[in-house]
Amino acid sequence: MYRTVATLLVVLIFLQPNALLSQDHVVSPAELRHAIELSAEKRHNDAKSVRDFFSTDKVKNTLNAAHLDAQKIEKAVFVMDDEELSQLAGRVQAAQKEMVGGALSNEHLTYIVIALAAAVLVLVLK
Repeated sequence: MYRTVATLLVVLIFLQPNALLSQDHVVSPAELRHAIELSAEKRHNDAKSVRDFFSTDKVKNTLNAAHLDAQKIEKAVFVMDDEELSQLAGRVQAAQKEMVGGALSNEHLTYIVIALAAAVLVLVLK
């Protein structure tokens, strides 16, 4: 019985080798490569946005006043995963818009910078 089933399977495999080997992929290699490139570009832009924010003089002064090390925060950005970095970049961009628009007092800026720095450190140390 088993010998008959095994023989039948071997015959079927040899009769239809192209059907087994030429299955189309759901995602083409070109589409996959493009998605990876887009993801890498987004991560690079998010990291640059966060690093630029934490390297401004106002933010560095605020971090120094709060006894937080800007170098640790900049290094921690590289350890964050894509989703965390994207969320932080969104918050940083919102804070930058408010800084440029003059909507933030020094006290508000201090709170925002400390909160963002704490978020970076907590996410990395979790």
